[in-house]
Amino acid sequence: MKRNLFKKKLYLIITFLFFIVLFLFFIKQMKQNKVKTELVLNGTLENYVDTNCLVLRDETLVETPNGEIINFMLEEGEKLECGKIIAHIYESENDKVFINKIKKLDENISNLENLQNMCEKTFGKKEYVSKIICTTLCEIKLNSLENDYSNFKENHKKVLDALSIKNELLNKNEDLSEKIMNLKKERESLEKSLKNKNIKKIVSNSPGYIAFSTDGFENILQLEKLKNLTPKTVNDLLNSEPNKINNKAKIVKSANWYIICNVPIDKLEKIEAENDVELSSFGSISEKIPSKIIYINKNPNKDNLASLVLKCNYINKEVLNFRKGNIRIVFKKYSGLKFRKSALHKKIVKKTEKGLNSNENSVNKAIFGVYVLDEKDKNKKLFKEIEPLFSDDEYVICKNNEEQGNNAESILRQYDEVIV
Repeated sequence: MKRNLFKKKLYLIITFLFFIVLFLFFIKQMKQNKVKTELVLNGTLENYVDTNCLVLRDETLVETPNGEIINFMLEEGEKLECGKIIAHIYESENDKVFINKIKKLDENISNLENLQNMCEKTFGKKEYVSKIICTTLCEIKLNSLENDYSNFKENHKKVLDALSIKNELLNKNEDLSEKIMNLKKERESLEKSLKNKNIKKIVSNSPGYIAFSTDGFENILQLEKLKNLTPKTVNDLLNSEPNKINNKAKIVKSANWYIICNVPIDKLEKIEAENDVELSSFGSISEKIPSKIIYINKNPNKDNLASLVLKCNYINKEVLNFRKGNIRIVFKKYSGLKFRKSALHKKIVKKTEKGLNSNENSVNKAIFGVYVLDEKDKNKKLFKEIEPLFSDDEYVICKNNEEQGNNAESILRQYDEVIV
């Protein structure tokens, strides 16, 4: 009887101890689950600012008469020399149609003559022509991946010409000479019909790039005055209304153009004139445009804004048509170990530094670091000192000392679990 009673008591004690251990285990797990962690990963952050801007260029308006029929002979963005014909002015719409037909015939004759010449040189060399096509297409693809479209028009024409040559090599019976002769006869017939017509010309008085969008902001500010721009002047220009003009074209004299804008003064810390920057968002233009800061007025106004002047030399049709709008200026990119800003801590510690005469002095020094879970014991947290490079509202980028060959356990590493 006593023996059975002892067994019951022992069983109750063991059961009670088991539940106590189980309860303590759950308490411990709950405490651990309250610690939120994230992995440290390699990453990049940009120091950028979004702002409104005004684009200024060295521009001259082309005098175009009102109420007359004008036919521009150039494509927008085309580079021209002084004395080049920009447009013709006609007495009737029929004259305009005839001139456009002649222009198209001249292009076709020139292409066919080039094709005839190249076919004679490459006759029987289909492999060579195929190689040109493949090489040029690869170049177009690589350039597009790098957002470089500067040679796209030239490469596009090269591919089309090569395809035409390949087609002629496969179709040897076609007589190009007869085609060219028929087109020349058609051209002569059109020229005769225009012989006694009074067709005027608009000629370029300056070299540069032709643009067909005019807005009244042409030469609103002399480029020599950019150096003395203040935030107030920039605001006034951004809010100003353009003058009404009737000119239908202008010549942008130089590939260099300028952006003026205001930015928060705190964004310009460690930013100086002559720093290279990048425009990663420029109106509706998708390309990333390289630029350089040439002037900074760091005397802020009441809104803590500073004026900025950027210089660019990237030209295309979209750039020529851009005057006002939103841009994103990327001042610098920082790469390293990336983690959430809430994980960053500041500590004051005593450090020994060598002073004059090599004497060692103990000084208080502020350091930055993060708490990480110990790899061997997840219940233990370690403080690891870091060297911050840059931070935004959410994340921090710090120097990756592991890439410098430092294998000490105290350094922060990729895939460490930081407590956030």
